[in-house]
Amino acid sequence: MISWKGRAVRRGGGKTKEARRIRKPLTLVIIVLALCVLLTPLGTSQAAQIEVCFAPRLSGGCDPTGSIVRAVDQAHKQVLVQAYEFTSAAIAKSVVDAQKRGLDVRVILDKSNLHEGYSSATFFQHEGVPLLIDSMHAIAHNKIIILDGETVITGSFNFTKSAETRNAENLVIIHDPVLAAQYLQNWKIHAAHSTAIGSAQAKAPEAPQVSGIREGNHAEVIGNRRSHVYAWPGCGSYDKMSPANRIEFRSREAAERAGYRAAKNCP
Repeated sequence: MISWKGRAVRRGGGKTKEARRIRKPLTLVIIVLALCVLLTPLGTSQAAQIEVCFAPRLSGGCDPTGSIVRAVDQAHKQVLVQAYEFTSAAIAKSVVDAQKRGLDVRVILDKSNLHEGYSSATFFQHEGVPLLIDSMHAIAHNKIIILDGETVITGSFNFTKSAETRNAENLVIIHDPVLAAQYLQNWKIHAAHSTAIGSAQAKAPEAPQVSGIREGNHAEVIGNRRSHVYAWPGCGSYDKMSPANRIEFRSREAAERAGYRAAKNCP
């Protein structure tokens, strides 16, 4: 042992007590960092940025509808939508505006959107936005917007005015390409089994000749909103249908595309 500035040092380059005290915590830090890397779930990104909004809006918190509109307005390549309901004029306008800017915009809606006289499905058709109807499930209940393959908007928040003003909802905006890729894969799966409703179909198709219906007399095909049954003159239920539940179709085929079936008491 020799003494240097009052500290004992071993001959032959041995470690001092001070060096050992420094190395131990440094080793622990390295181990912890390694574990953090190993334990990070596959399919997630450490760089994910997440924004959370609520309705009713928290004090000082973000506004769900406004946050969605801003995110869609900032997209520069692609806007893909899955929605159960879509009655928010502000969000619908932002989607249409993205289409007008030349972005790749496509929308998947639940089949219930075809059951109303005028709905978001009609609106998107008239605006020329490519529209798909997902009739594969009892309810296509997704509420998702995927932006540029990098950002996902999701949560319980339907794209409706009621979600903003009447309901208790949450909205999550996730900026993460890895997670967005998984949502995109799921979107494509649903798109593959959905039915395309083009802008040309917004115009009235010619009605096929069916029993009890004169060709071209489209209004004589009516459906019941509650039972999802349609009928024509000569069906036992035709004159008994409540006006409150009545919906008119341009043809028998149109009723079936909307998820309705023929009444059993029809000739």
